[in-house]
Amino acid sequence: MMPDSGAVTQVNQRRLCVEPVQAGLTNDPSVARNTGIRILVVEDHLDSIRPMVRLLELNGHTVRTATGVAEALKAASAEAFDLIISDFGLPDGNGHDLIRQVRAKSPPVRGICLSGYNAPDDIAAARQAGFDAHLTKPVNFDKLRALIDQMAATRR
Repeated sequence: MMPDSGAVTQVNQRRLCVEPVQAGLTNDPSVARNTGIRILVVEDHLDSIRPMVRLLELNGHTVRTATGVAEALKAASAEAFDLIISDFGLPDGNGHDLIRQVRAKSPPVRGICLSGYNAPDDIAAARQAGFDAHLTKPVNFDKLRALIDQMAATRR
């Protein structure tokens, strides 16, 4: 798979700009230190990764990025993450391979698979690979944020 050839994650930035107070967003760095988790976002579509990272950071999380399996494995071996959010289709493998390899080498880490596929078999395969959740693209950021909040509240 070539970079930028997978499914696209769409993020509604206009809503973020219109309703930052209601959404509970803040630029206060003390909030990030107290409530945020460490997230690795793995996505090869750069137009998708930038707004997602910004929204996650505005919600107080520390975010690192990778554009493929090899880069993500390198990041995961250098730093501990609480959560990995990964696209299924990556240029050098897939999200299922990534979560299996990360979980085999490091402390338990939660995972959310992002995919353009949403058949019951696809969702079951994501869970079997080790993902805690599966979201279909285009990703609804409110659903993603709710999942992250739930996972952060029940850290392993």
